[in-house]
Amino acid sequence: MFSTKSTLGELAVPTMSLHGSAPVRDLRDAFADHPDVHGILVEGIPGDSRQVVTRGRFFSECGQPFFKDRFRCQTIADYALWSPQEALTFDADTPLYQAAEVALERDGDQVYNPVVAEFAHGAAQIVYMRDLMRAQADVMRSASRTANETLSRFLKSQEDLLQARKMEAVGTLSAGLAHELNTPLQFVGSNIAFLDKLHAEYQGVAEAHPSPERLKGFLDDWRDEVPGALADIRSGLARMAEIVGAMKSFSGRDGAGFGAVDANATIQSAAVLTQGLWNGRIEVRADLAPALPKVRGKANALVQAWMNVLTNAFQAIETAGGQTSGVVDVQSRPHADGMIEVRIADNGIGMDKDTASRCFNPFFTTRSPGAGTGQGLSVVHRIVVEEHKGRIHVESRPGLGTAMRFVLPAA
Repeated sequence: MFSTKSTLGELAVPTMSLHGSAPVRDLRDAFADHPDVHGILVEGIPGDSRQVVTRGRFFSECGQPFFKDRFRCQTIADYALWSPQEALTFDADTPLYQAAEVALERDGDQVYNPVVAEFAHGAAQIVYMRDLMRAQADVMRSASRTANETLSRFLKSQEDLLQARKMEAVGTLSAGLAHELNTPLQFVGSNIAFLDKLHAEYQGVAEAHPSPERLKGFLDDWRDEVPGALADIRSGLARMAEIVGAMKSFSGRDGAGFGAVDANATIQSAAVLTQGLWNGRIEVRADLAPALPKVRGKANALVQAWMNVLTNAFQAIETAGGQTSGVVDVQSRPHADGMIEVRIADNGIGMDKDTASRCFNPFFTTRSPGAGTGQGLSVVHRIVVEEHKGRIHVESRPGLGTAMRFVLPAA
């Protein structure tokens, strides 16, 4: 099996050679005595050229009526000058695929002629085109396998990158999510404790002092306090369910395959998951079209994209520093030609044209060393443009903020 590293010398066969000064009959005798020889290397032709006389062509020409009379007393060099078959010569260490490419560019019947591999010690050997083409086919199959393996490694590295970004995002969000879950847990727990205490007191009074007046007082407390406590519990549980649902949409397998996806739901999940990064400091205003067509995509990948864009917006606002209030506007709208549009705009530090043109490049970051990997927006580009066949438009001005528009095909 040959590969792209194989050389022409590997195909060279033991070669018979004759000097140009020998008589032409020596060619005929050599082919007759060695039926397995299909080509003879001829050296010493005027001009220091080297030729390969092939069996088929020689017997085709010497069978012509005039040949015997013309070359009865002539040398091989005379014959070679009359019927030139100059050999295409390569260094023996020439890659097979390069030699095949050049050999196939020869005109007419020359394309079938053998080529010559010249070794460092000065010896030369014939390589037949049949062997060269078979070896070239091996090289192409090997190159195809190598390309497929390279593509597989590339795709796996891209998937690994996305998973690494997910883990990075989870790490970044963990403190905020812990806070977001802890708050509803606290008032759920405190209200349950209150109800337990109220119930215990009611039972104690009912058993020890079953007077109508005392019972009426506890019933009034029950009527006034319990509905609010239960409402707080329901609100806290709903908030926790929202956070858990957002995490499931982001990290679970349910949204890993392509399907009809509610883009608004992915935006809302991204906003929930990043809330710990902006809560109390930045206002996020959502204006989502209620009848937005679904998109054909991967739910968790889109959540990842919106999270990365929102995180980038929050960082841009923090970098601006001097702003009295940070604002991020998130909008979704139907778009022309069966598309939907998501727009995320901030009033952060903004970018100049050069920075905006490179912001989706892998490893490009404007943050200080160690503060950013330069992968967040490149992942966004891969998800939106490469995976979902969408488009991204960036509008930004230094000091005035950035607006990113994402146009995605509807399902």
